[in-house]
Amino acid sequence: MTSGPAPWFRTFPSEVLASTRGLKPSDVGILHLLECILHERGEPIPEDHDMLARRCGATKSTFANALETLVSMKKITRRDGCLWSDDVQAEHEFRAERSSSAKTAANKRWGKTEGKQRRSDAKAMPYQSQSQKAGFQPAVLSRSTLTVEGDTRPTVVSPTTPRSDDGFNHEPWNQGDDGPDEYDGPEEGDDYVPL
Repeated sequence: MTSGPAPWFRTFPSEVLASTRGLKPSDVGILHLLECILHERGEPIPEDHDMLARRCGATKSTFANALETLVSMKKITRRDGCLWSDDVQAEHEFRAERSSSAKTAANKRWGKTEGKQRRSDAKAMPYQSQSQKAGFQPAVLSRSTLTVEGDTRPTVVSPTTPRSDDGFNHEPWNQGDDGPDEYDGPEEGDDYVPL
């Protein structure tokens, strides 16, 4: 009957407005909450007025009156002591059909012959990219002083910069008296303005 619980469902405002025309606000709220419960469960729910009235935030008599109205308007149906909605059923069928067609398309994509697509290239890793096969290396950031005095922002290193075997330049960011990778703070004479 259903395709399982739905974490979300489509809602079309014009359809909702048309289908709830003439209903009291409490009936509209109970209909919406019942449909949410049905989507959440993914199956018909037992017709337990006490539990459903609590879930809908209504009194038992308000819930019973609203349910009778919704059943008479065929918004909710009773089947074997359970409640169900044809709108919820249609949405579940739509999801099942979309899921089936997406699964078929995915299987078709992955089933291509080797002449068209090799499975090893399906998920290209960085070491498999065409640019690295051609000898290009990724740009690496390093610290350098530009023409503006005191500006030590990172700049892109050209591909001609010497690199180690792993393809990266391992020069430290700041080779001060305290050793590599330590920030010595602003030097005397730097144009440093605290924020």
